[in-house]
Amino acid sequence: RPRPSYDPLRGALLERCMLSPDTDTVKAAAPAEWEALRGLREAERVAAALARFDVHDAEVRGRLAEWLLKPLPVSRLMVLARHLADVGLSDATAPKVARHVRARL
Repeated sequence: RPRPSYDPLRGALLERCMLSPDTDTVKAAAPAEWEALRGLREAERVAAALARFDVHDAEVRGRLAEWLLKPLPVSRLMVLARHLADVGLSDATAPKVARHVRARL
């Protein structure tokens, strides 16, 4: 369960932040266009903050993990995967994502 200081922020995070990728945009984007892809930077910042403050929120982590199934550059995939692993992403919590990440690395 997330720390009590995180609880007041959780609602705003779920409501206002783009945690999951927009599937139509992601499918149409070429790898060179990822830098401009809406939502990825925000998702990376949220994942880094969760890892930094040791917040294990399964719902938020699950939404962020959807980015790992997209054709991200390997360097960005590794950083995002590491942050999510730090807050509980694993074979046990997301086997499909874990298999995909291992296959990409």
